[in-house]
Order: sequence, then C-alpha cells, then structure tokens
Amino acid sequence: MIGNFGIEDWFNRGKEDAWLGRSKCPPDLDPEAASLYDLGYSEGAIERSPETSQQQDQPAGNPAVAHPSLKSISP
Repeated sequence: MIGNFGIEDWFNRGKEDAWLGRSKCPPDLDPEAASLYDLGYSEGAIERSPETSQQQDQPAGNPAVAHPSLKSISP
C-alpha cells in the first residue's frame, strides 16, 4: 500500500484514468501497484465508462430518418 491507496485503488485509478482520457501515471515505488494500475488502465481503455455508455445507449431521434438504409417503401 502506498500512502492511502490500496492495491484495488490503483486498479480503479488506472481504469478511471483511461475512461477520462488521461495519460498513464502508474506509481513508481511499488511494482505490484504499478502492475495493477496498468491492468486497470488497459481494461478501462477497452471498456466504456459508465457515463459514456449511458449517453450512447440513449436513442438519438428517429432512427428511420437518421439511417438511409431504413427508408420506408411506399406501396
């Protein structure tokens, strides 16, 4: 444990940094914490942040109008 950060805290910090688009900044003095930070950063870069996924999951208007392949065919 470095300062007030535990091992899980470093993992979560790495994940959060990736979600927010920050550059990597692992701890220098504890190789285990740095490894977990890197793991969290990598996982965060792959996953979407909870805030981003909520914004992307909301529909944006009428999809039939937004996408040309969904044009309705009149008889």
